Amino acid sequence: SIVGDAAYVGQVGDSRVYLQRPDAPLLQVTEDHSLVAEQMRAGLITADEARNHAMKNLITRAVGIKAEVEVDLFGVRLQKGDTLLLCSDGLCNFVTDADIANALQLKTLRSAARLLIGKALEAGGNDNVSVAVVRVMDSPPRRALQEGCTAVETPQAGFVTKLKRLLG
Repeated sequence: SIVGDAAYVGQVGDSRVYLQRPDAPLLQVTEDHSLVAEQMRAGLITADEARNHAMKNLITRAVGIKAEVEVDLFGVRLQKGDTLLLCSDGLCNFVTDADIANALQLKTLRSAARLLIGKALEAGGNDNVSVAVVRVMDSPPRRALQEGCTAVETPQAGFVTKLKRLLG
């Protein structure tokens, strides 16, 4: 949901939300609820080991398993030009962050979505490959973040990028 300049994401499982801000690194907004992701966050395995782990699809939280489920709620401030990607694990398990970032910088959202799905299928994606892409086209009105969400820190542009903006 987007309210003012804030995007709110309720998340359970291993589908993801990414933020691509112009001139900033790709940011994974959500955290996977999987055994492998928990092992990686605890420092027991590396990102490379997680990528090829035999149990990477074993999720620790899912909708429909129990009557109640703990939902993570994230809030991220949006700016003009930001692009959000909502995707299933059928995409993020087969497409690198670098390829995601490059696709999200394409001029049209349809092109970005088609490129990402194509890359996932070319890489052997045999799972559900779902994407939704949203771009902020104008400066959103400022609002206070709602209580109860985890505020996501967005990457800041470096010195060279700031200088280019001033001179450009």
